[in-house]
Amino acid sequence: MALQIRRAHQFFSSPQDLIALSTSNGTNREKGPGTYSILRIVGGLTLCLSQLFSAPNAESAEKWLIYSEAGVFPDSPNLLGHFYYGYYEVPENEIGAIDISARTHEVYQKILNKDKEIKKAKPIITRKDDGYLLLYLSGMDKPLICTKAEAAFKQSDAPVVPSDTLSNVKGITSINQEQNGKVFPCDLETRDKGNTRITFTVEKQLTDTTKGELLKGTVLVHELYRFRIISGPVFSSLITKNRTYSTLVNAGGQTVISSSRTNDAPVNFPLFLKCYCFSKDGRDILVNPPYLTWEGFRQRVNPIVGINLVDNPFKNFYAGFSFEPVLGVDIVAGAHFAKIDQLAGGFSDGQVVAAGTQPPTTSKFLTGGFVGVTADVGVIGSWLGSQITKTIKEGLR
Repeated sequence: MALQIRRAHQFFSSPQDLIALSTSNGTNREKGPGTYSILRIVGGLTLCLSQLFSAPNAESAEKWLIYSEAGVFPDSPNLLGHFYYGYYEVPENEIGAIDISARTHEVYQKILNKDKEIKKAKPIITRKDDGYLLLYLSGMDKPLICTKAEAAFKQSDAPVVPSDTLSNVKGITSINQEQNGKVFPCDLETRDKGNTRITFTVEKQLTDTTKGELLKGTVLVHELYRFRIISGPVFSSLITKNRTYSTLVNAGGQTVISSSRTNDAPVNFPLFLKCYCFSKDGRDILVNPPYLTWEGFRQRVNPIVGINLVDNPFKNFYAGFSFEPVLGVDIVAGAHFAKIDQLAGGFSDGQVVAAGTQPPTTSKFLTGGFVGVTADVGVIGSWLGSQITKTIKEGLR
């Protein structure tokens, strides 16, 4: 059930209204060179994660979404109704410096001065952002009420900008008298509400019991992630070395040591934990990072650790990096550490032995390399689920 939130705002609020802001044990275990490498990597990752968890929360960004009567502001359409004009993002060093009333006047003056800081595109709002609505009216004789309704949204259903669903103004015409206008601020309460669809409605209080709707819109608050689960096929240089050993009698009647691959599959299927360790505030997985920039590189290249998904999960460990060329898909590569049975006691594959001999083996950690392609489990699962649901609905029509 959606959480209903209702709050009334007065024009040019008083200065008191501040902007709120295991490695398994074995009998014949031998410590190989790979074991030390694993300990170094695990130690480094532990240090990295401890720094992440001890880091302070990300600083808030403050974004004002500006709506206006049509035909009033520069470059606005000469139509009935209200429209989205642009947005203003408060500089980081000025956040929280003044109250909401002063900020409202500041944004309004930037609009009148056609300031370049007013951007025409729609902002992407994440859980670290404070989102505000600023509505301009050329004239007003009744109080306004701003109502919000919150509901979760699916990752696959989320556009990367707020939606354009606005209702027409009821009983108001376009008047080109901006000096007589007033602006109405509304806190959209987006802070710390990732994966939330916030629908806002601005209504005019006509009488004690009736209201008229002026504006309705939707903002999608994106979540920021520090970790994601990815999985997919990878090729490992150790896959051919994981063998079982036995004896057989050859054509000459001799007993020889023979081996066969433990896993006949050409690839492994690991499950990886991907860490957005290089992103300051975490990653918005609904937005494609920019190419050819340092910030985009930091978001696309990330460390990963993993285990096999089906074949001996606790005997196969992976550590490396992923590169995300497109949303939800990663190219992965790194080191594969596998606990593998090998012949012991000087025996070798194909060696002639006495009848009844059982080849002695010992388990060693070997180090190899891997490369593969993986997908974000949550994103792909959400997309797939949405497509299945859509197909079923279309089939029932």
